[in-house]
Amino acid sequence: MGFSSMLLQRYSDLDNVITPPNAEDTLVVRLYREKIVQCLTLGKYTRGGENVLQTLILYVAMEHFLQEDSDFGTHLLLSMILNIAMKMGYHRDPKNFPVISPFDGEIRRRTWAALYQANLIFSSQMGLPSILKDNQIDTEEPHNLADSDFDEDTTELPPSRPETELTPKILAMEKRVQDDQLRIPPALKMRPIHLSITDPPYLVMQRIWLDICFLRLKIVLHKKYFMLPIQNERYNYSRKVCLKAAMEVLEYQHMVNELVKPSGLLYDTRWKLSSVMNNEFLLATSIVCAYVKQIADTPKSAVEGTSTEEVHKLLVMSADCWKRCSGVSRNARRAIKAINLVLEIAGTPTASPASAEDELTPMFALQGMSRQQPLFRFTSIITYSIMQITNLVKTLYF
Repeated sequence: MGFSSMLLQRYSDLDNVITPPNAEDTLVVRLYREKIVQCLTLGKYTRGGENVLQTLILYVAMEHFLQEDSDFGTHLLLSMILNIAMKMGYHRDPKNFPVISPFDGEIRRRTWAALYQANLIFSSQMGLPSILKDNQIDTEEPHNLADSDFDEDTTELPPSRPETELTPKILAMEKRVQDDQLRIPPALKMRPIHLSITDPPYLVMQRIWLDICFLRLKIVLHKKYFMLPIQNERYNYSRKVCLKAAMEVLEYQHMVNELVKPSGLLYDTRWKLSSVMNNEFLLATSIVCAYVKQIADTPKSAVEGTSTEEVHKLLVMSADCWKRCSGVSRNARRAIKAINLVLEIAGTPTASPASAEDELTPMFALQGMSRQQPLFRFTSIITYSIMQITNLVKTLYF
């Protein structure tokens, strides 16, 4: 577990978001990866044991971060880890086993929650069904507690927050998404960047990621109707919601890419700009590109209250963001090609206008904002919010 923590720390120190790693960095990362595999093999990881799952979670996270695009190999690796976890009984709630203390039981729930979320994320990236089946699992969500609220001497944990019923109806589901978003703790609610300069970088990144997750849910809810023939006016609302959400995600893409630059607010957490987040940007890019093609073919299909110039400018800035990783990312090159194609159809130049950068750059001109962040924070106030999103994603996909 020590080598996996050191590897993740080493990766977080690299500048490969901006520039490719040099030969020395590559050699060090390769060395740590080899040591992790050797330790797992010597420890007979397939038999389970103390810290085995935590080490494997860190390892699969690292393998995932090292890939610029979605990779089927990490999906297969996760499936093996899930089987080991189930062999160790993590899919069963600790309350079924009196010998497990409240502290150990809560840590097991949090570990399982991390695996469950990774399963949904990797499955959606691969376009495959979930590896896990709900009828085989009874592990409860982690309690909404901070790390300092309990320890090894705790004899009884506070109860979990109550769940609410899910409904398959689109509008009702959207209302559920909005309600869950309103219930996000104040510390995790998105706020303007200029009001966040004193907050830890990892917390700002958590806020951005949570907001992107909710926007993705809106897109997934309505994209089926977004792609239907535009003559059907009954789906105008879905087209508007889907497009607006996709545009907001592209605004976040530009924001994050600016903030992870050297001396930017999120420079210390730049390693979190991985294929997981880029996958959301890719989805938003595809929606906005489809919209530009729609209105180029049928101008009257434009969504009310949406400026065509604004949409085009977002795509130009998105193309600039994708160019930064196009040398190592196949998906980035595909996104650039799609953007260039639809903007050419629309008669808009693909070069980024100086005015677009000048309008947005001052908001991100944050100098000297370097902080040290923990590798993993088992703060269940964050886990709680993610689990709410997980339940919604599960309902949508599976």
